[in-house]
Amino acid sequence: MYLKKTTYLITLLILLSCKEEKLPKKRGIQPNEYKWTTKPNKETTAGDTIRFGIKTELPYKNFSLLLSNDYNHTIIEGRKNSNNVTFSIPKTFTKIAGYLNYTLLYNNDLIENNKIYINSNPTTNLVETYCGPAFIVASKSDYAMMVNIPMDHYDNPNMIGMTIVETYLNEKSYTRSNTRELLAHKKVYSEIKSGKKFIQCFTDDGIKSKLREAAILANNAVDFEIFYDRHNNLADYNEITTLYTSIIRDQYDNVIENGTIVSFYLTHNNIHRKAFGKTNNGIAHGLFIHPKEKIEFSVKAYVENFAESNVLKINYNPLTIDHEKIHTDR
Repeated sequence: MYLKKTTYLITLLILLSCKEEKLPKKRGIQPNEYKWTTKPNKETTAGDTIRFGIKTELPYKNFSLLLSNDYNHTIIEGRKNSNNVTFSIPKTFTKIAGYLNYTLLYNNDLIENNKIYINSNPTTNLVETYCGPAFIVASKSDYAMMVNIPMDHYDNPNMIGMTIVETYLNEKSYTRSNTRELLAHKKVYSEIKSGKKFIQCFTDDGIKSKLREAAILANNAVDFEIFYDRHNNLADYNEITTLYTSIIRDQYDNVIENGTIVSFYLTHNNIHRKAFGKTNNGIAHGLFIHPKEKIEFSVKAYVENFAESNVLKINYNPLTIDHEKIHTDR
């Protein structure tokens, strides 16, 4: 018996997945052998009670109701009340927005089938939000996307208007938006100065979303200058020369981000050296040890693929010993 019922259910679900006009028009009973006493409207609201009832003198145990939506399906047995057969729809079906398909059966034969559209509850419970990417660059074209999904008490997307508020440098801008295709979205454009933008939405029925932020980072570096510092100019292979940059900025005069790598290239004929530094407050430092012999280095720095520096000339002279002075001291 269980196997027979399961096989029937699978077959019936396959039929329901087809277009409505292709469903078989079987009738296990005649239309005058039952009458609807309770039948839902074609539209209802999530959370509302849905009941079906028919009046008949036929055995109530032979009636059943097949339900299906986008998430689930089930068969409900009828309950007898005098000459009425009633069906109570579980909340797991009544609280989900979308189409609820139902089929009235008698002895597993299709009698009637139709569908109800369940609207989301008009009261907003919360607003799911997403804002990304988290980092955008200072410009007039880069942007993040703010996505808002108002939800009712049953987690159904709600169709409602809202106001999106952007806060930047204590200045606020307001944009009206309406949910379309279950969500509302807005492009949050960058500014030419680095900083943070805070974004929040407020629905027309007074629910606010979480506060989101988009960090505006400096754009690509532009050309800069380099300098050096040392205790002496001796080619003693012992002392250290420090190379450092000016404050590196982007085209909008923002200081570039901490941790940007600067490469220092030192060349002399076939001799090549390289030092690296990471920026802190826009300035990068690179260190290298003095050479062993007299030499003049040409030094140039790069923020790879974006910016370059001027060229420095740094001379190193050999260590000389004044033998006559040493003899006199003795």
